[in-house]
Amino acid sequence: MDSSIVAIWHRLSCPASGRRQRDPPYAGTSERGRPGSQSCRRFGRQSSAGPKLGRVPIDYATPGPFTTLDGVPAAALEPIASSPVDICRPVHGLVVQPGDAEASGLPADRLGEKNLRPAASIAALLLELDPAPLSATREPLTRVVGTCRHYAVLACALLRSRGIPARARCGFATYFRPGQGLDHWITEYHDDDRWVRVDAEAMRWTPATSRAARCC
Repeated sequence: MDSSIVAIWHRLSCPASGRRQRDPPYAGTSERGRPGSQSCRRFGRQSSAGPKLGRVPIDYATPGPFTTLDGVPAAALEPIASSPVDICRPVHGLVVQPGDAEASGLPADRLGEKNLRPAASIAALLLELDPAPLSATREPLTRVVGTCRHYAVLACALLRSRGIPARARCGFATYFRPGQGLDHWITEYHDDDRWVRVDAEAMRWTPATSRAARCC
């Protein structure tokens, strides 16, 4: 199981950029999908009692099959920032939702990109469409067509590539449509003793961070 996919459903009541929360009672899952032991909350450092009931500790800083960026050229990753929020920020300009893609005139045969799963595959397609580093925002036509899961997993992969413990989580977001909770994926990174929520899809680019501004 890829530890980037931690299917713990909860209500996301506000935009998740920089939102902190204390460690939940269980911060990991076992290979069988059961809640992880205390050792899971310690990122692989087993407690004095040792693992119980066959539960497997999760190292959230180590990429799994869906979050590894093996094969992505180092030059595409080197310009990425070092602070967690700044690492996630560019992801907003790397993915475009299917509806927005169609509205932008994207060919219908590209809509299948929303079925891409591994972060390495998403990154490879991004570089095929535009060889600029992954820290650079793209025009809609050169972004990967994807959903909230693509934003979350790609942000998680970039955080882990910098050795930062991170995970993707799913739940219900109430900040897209008033009065509605829409199923949604976000990313969390571990800072000291807490998980901090970051929603890369909800982040917005400023003129100072856009590629166009840097080229002027």
